[in-house]
Amino acid sequence: MWLVFTLITTAFWSIAELFYKKGARQHEKYSYLKIVIFVGLAMGIHALIVLLTQDINFDPVNLLKYLPVSLCYIVSMVVSYKGFKYIELSLASPIENTSGVITSFLLLLLFKEKYPILAYIGMFLVLIGIFLLTYGIYSPSEL
Repeated sequence: MWLVFTLITTAFWSIAELFYKKGARQHEKYSYLKIVIFVGLAMGIHALIVLLTQDINFDPVNLLKYLPVSLCYIVSMVVSYKGFKYIELSLASPIENTSGVITSFLLLLLFKEKYPILAYIGMFLVLIGIFLLTYGIYSPSEL
């Protein structure tokens, strides 16, 4: 069953990326803000549905605690979607979606987190992939 959900997720993620690129119109100055608003609405509706349908103990104080993290995420979305106007999606998207690896590296460096050997191999492969995307496909003069 996990394979079915993985394939569905991959398909929807790909479709979303196409809409991001299509929505980031060169001639329209604030088109990226529309994308940010619609993504925020979709995420907010999803959160509301989960809160209303699941047995979750929710404390509204957590909204205040999470606000700085949420603000950072929103700012990163704005910068990201604006950047889609100027860079190829096939290059930008994989690099942007390495946040899990970056977080893992930060946990490793700052908190001395321990991982299984396969996790280290995976992080290394992601770094190699980023390097190949940025320097293997394009020469530094093209970036």
